[in-house]
Amino acid sequence: MKINNDITIMALLANEAEKPARKLLKKYGNNQEASDRSDLEEKLGVAYFNLKISDKQKMKRDIAAIHPHKKFIIKYTKKET
Repeated sequence: MKINNDITIMALLANEAEKPARKLLKKYGNNQEASDRSDLEEKLGVAYFNLKISDKQKMKRDIAAIHPHKKFIIKYTKKET
């Protein structure tokens, strides 16, 4: 039996940045609310899928701003001068 260990960005946000992810859902999901983290993950994905291209770009910027590993990523992807 093969186990799928893939973690989506929406799952990461729902589980590691729940409060800002709920705000994101309200902003891009027509003021929807999620009952739990699993529901939040699913609704964020649906909200993203249903957006126009220009709004997807805005949502991506908002996702990057609340990403729980943002500081780590920035620190280790900076070019050394």
